Amino acid sequence: MQSVPEAYYPHMPGLVARVPAGAKALCHFARRKPLGALGLLGFVVLSAAAALAPLLATHPPDLNDVTALVRPPSWQHWFGTDAFGRDVFSRVVYGARISLAVGLGATALGSLVGAILGLVSGYAGHQVDALLQRLVDVLLAVPPLVLAMALAVALRPSLGTLVIAIAVPVVPRMARVLRASTLAALGHAYVEAAVACGNPPWRIVLVHIAPNVVSPFIVMASGTVGTAILAEASLSFLGLGVPPPAATWGQMLSGQAMRLFETAPWVALFPGLAISLAVFSVNLLGDAVRDVLDPKQRGV
Repeated sequence: MQSVPEAYYPHMPGLVARVPAGAKALCHFARRKPLGALGLLGFVVLSAAAALAPLLATHPPDLNDVTALVRPPSWQHWFGTDAFGRDVFSRVVYGARISLAVGLGATALGSLVGAILGLVSGYAGHQVDALLQRLVDVLLAVPPLVLAMALAVALRPSLGTLVIAIAVPVVPRMARVLRASTLAALGHAYVEAAVACGNPPWRIVLVHIAPNVVSPFIVMASGTVGTAILAEASLSFLGLGVPPPAATWGQMLSGQAMRLFETAPWVALFPGLAISLAVFSVNLLGDAVRDVLDPKQRGV
């Protein structure tokens, strides 16, 4: 598609040339990776629902209506009501806030700390590398969900606690990936030239190595968001997430929802579909990002 000449918009120079470029890039990505574009669309829809929850919710999420206990989906309650008369649709919409906040926050925190450890470990080498890698080995020896459960129990239940509990298992995996990428970058001529020019170690790591290991960092982080969302749902299901009355998808699947599943399946069905949609969308987007940034792993 040919862009309109800037002469048509003399009061906005350069605007027309930029807009088609972004649209072309998005269309090119959608053509190359249609499943990735579908995942991006699903993630954008969920993010918009979380951001606009006060506008989209048809009822207060914590309102107990004793006159509408366990009602099936209707025009008044789109997803029905639970055993306390609370509107399931409103709770699903508000639950998206906590699930996405925990998923993105835990991924960002764990990936950042792991990246720092990986860069330091790979560049420093010797005793520093050995010490950090033994710490990584200890964290990797514990299953991620078990480690997250132990941290959630040890710390006071809150949104911040949930983010930390899910972020800690992310750290060793990111550290291993970034350490390997750092060791590979050390063998390149540009790093040797930077060392020969007398650059301090911090400058070599931040200016010369870190920008060249961004691709594996993004690939690893994008694939972790879905796992973090699922971990949040699992901890909330076990009663280790954000304490009530906050609405979370995992919490909506536990307790009364399990006992009412045969007679009122909508109580657990819609939160489960929301979790599936979130994880599926993020995984599709993560696979597409991996294929674009790291073609060698395509199909793995």
